[in-house]
Amino acid sequence: MLELWHNLVSSDGFMPHGHCYLWRPGLVWLHVISDALITLAYTSIPFGLVYFVRRRRDVPFHWMFLCFGVFIVACGATHALEIWTLWTPAYWLSGIVKAVTAVASLCTAGLLFKLLPQALAIPSHRQLAKVHADLQRAHDELERRVMERTAELTRRNEELAAQIFERKRIEGVLATSEQRFRRLADAGLIGILTTDGDGSIREANRAFLEMVGYTADEFRAKGLRWADLTPPELRHLDERAIEQLRATGVAAAWEKEYIRKDGSRVPILVGVAMLDGSTGERAAFVLDLSERKRAEAEILRLEAGRAADAKVRALLETAPDAIVVVDEQAQIVFVNAETEALFGYPRQELLGNSVDLLLPERLRPAHARHRTTYFATPIAHRVMGGGRQLVGLRRDGSEFPAEIRLSPLVTETGMLVSSAIRDITERKRAEQALRLAKEAAESANAELETFSYSVAHDLRAPLRGMSGFSAVLLEDYGATLDADAKEYLSRIAGSARRMSEIIDALLSLARLTRMEARRDPVDLNVLGRSVIGQLQANEPDRVVDFVSTEPLVVQGDPLLLRLLLDNLLGNAWKFTARRPQARIELGREEVNGAVAYYVRDNGAGFDMTLVGKLFAPFRRLHAPSEFEGTGIGLATVQRIVHRHGGRVWAEAVQAQGATFHFTLSSTVPGSGGSLDQADT
Repeated sequence: MLELWHNLVSSDGFMPHGHCYLWRPGLVWLHVISDALITLAYTSIPFGLVYFVRRRRDVPFHWMFLCFGVFIVACGATHALEIWTLWTPAYWLSGIVKAVTAVASLCTAGLLFKLLPQALAIPSHRQLAKVHADLQRAHDELERRVMERTAELTRRNEELAAQIFERKRIEGVLATSEQRFRRLADAGLIGILTTDGDGSIREANRAFLEMVGYTADEFRAKGLRWADLTPPELRHLDERAIEQLRATGVAAAWEKEYIRKDGSRVPILVGVAMLDGSTGERAAFVLDLSERKRAEAEILRLEAGRAADAKVRALLETAPDAIVVVDEQAQIVFVNAETEALFGYPRQELLGNSVDLLLPERLRPAHARHRTTYFATPIAHRVMGGGRQLVGLRRDGSEFPAEIRLSPLVTETGMLVSSAIRDITERKRAEQALRLAKEAAESANAELETFSYSVAHDLRAPLRGMSGFSAVLLEDYGATLDADAKEYLSRIAGSARRMSEIIDALLSLARLTRMEARRDPVDLNVLGRSVIGQLQANEPDRVVDFVSTEPLVVQGDPLLLRLLLDNLLGNAWKFTARRPQARIELGREEVNGAVAYYVRDNGAGFDMTLVGKLFAPFRRLHAPSEFEGTGIGLATVQRIVHRHGGRVWAEAVQAQGATFHFTLSSTVPGSGGSLDQADT
């Protein structure tokens, strides 16, 4: 053995491999370091493979990893000998190691190619994940079906058990001896009777007579027949039972009804046995099923209640508000998804916890007192707070203003309280913005009022001068002026007077913006007749047929509605001035399902192509020479109608008349709002 080893490691006349590199240090050490690192790497890899195989014994064909380990160790040995042969020419040893490496590599390669189909058949991670998902879905579906089927079987087993119990009890009674039969009949536990072949009842115990509502004396005096007690639609059941009785001597128990003496019906379970086949005498056992039927009805009611509870839970779950249901101990028993989103708690943390978790600590003592009071005197759909600021507490410690409505829920286990909670942060911001806008509008209106009166005052002074001096010229120098000059002075005075009227109309229109709107019952019929009466007093020579008969009671501001009719009826009066038979009508009609009011006349009318300009200030559709006016009246009408939450429109035919329609909301918009805001 030593000699063999000596031959393997001897130089045997060979030169070291370093001579091939001319013993150049850089080249020699390059090979030495490279082979050393390769040897180190090849030597460490098998340890990793062995460790992997030991840890994962479930991996198929793990022996392949060991083959790879042997092959890699052999490869490392060849590189180690490359370093050795640089100085020692043990080429026989190096060749043997390479031969071993070749054998190991060929075996490993052969085994690898043989193993490739099996390795490729192993499912990928994605395939395994898909199979796992499919299995999980199949498992969930199977679980669901098993649970449904189990529940169904349980319910049917319970029903079947109840029915079997009743049937066995009846069968046991039918098998009782004559002695026990009599005792049982006297005991009155169930109805027992005997009949002859034609169905006449010969004997009946007290329980049976009570069941059908007869006394013993009535039974003996009148007698009863089996068929007389059975409703006509159920007699086929008796006939089938009699056929079975004749064939077997016993008729299986069946359900039917008896007609009581008072005409009402009683549900029963009947079993019959043949006592004497020659005479047809039979014994029947009758069990009153009224309690059972009531119990079944109660079960159906409870099942319907459970279904209704499920629907209620589904509705609560999809409610837009956060729903929190608590018991009398303030423990949370139900929350919906919106509660989780609003407060930031998962449902598991809320259920069974105190509702105080959702309140700031400073409010909890007062809330406990209010909760006790509410449980003592619950009120449905009560808004919680009573003018106080309500605050909710989120999981992150932030607070938010809330609106809460409470409703009591009476259950079999006690009273619960449902709270509908809404975050009103955005509403508070909107209210703040609206308050600021209102203050800004009021400030602007005050400034506009000051400006309007200032402008009116500044305009009235020169107008008074124009009018006064024109009058002085006509009075003092009228004799020296010709007709044209007098006409010009009259026009100047008329223009000044017209400008003054326009200023008064503008100031009246501006005052509408600042008037406080009231909401009182107002009869438009009474107001209309008052306006027409005033117009008639101003022009007593005119004959106008005014029609308004029924009461036209609305909710609105009396002063504003009087001004509205002053303008509408005044216009109708003005534009019918050239009619010998003028007619003005004030009435009510229905437009698109809503109540509307109208003022109709047979006056001058107007061109409907110009209706878009009708309600604009200073837009007149007739020349001043035809009909006087400032052009402010219909603008005032529109603003008054908008102030009452309604709308106004007109229809007309030239030279035939016009109709002005308007609606009024049942609720007057809040006072203090500007007309510009109402118009929008």
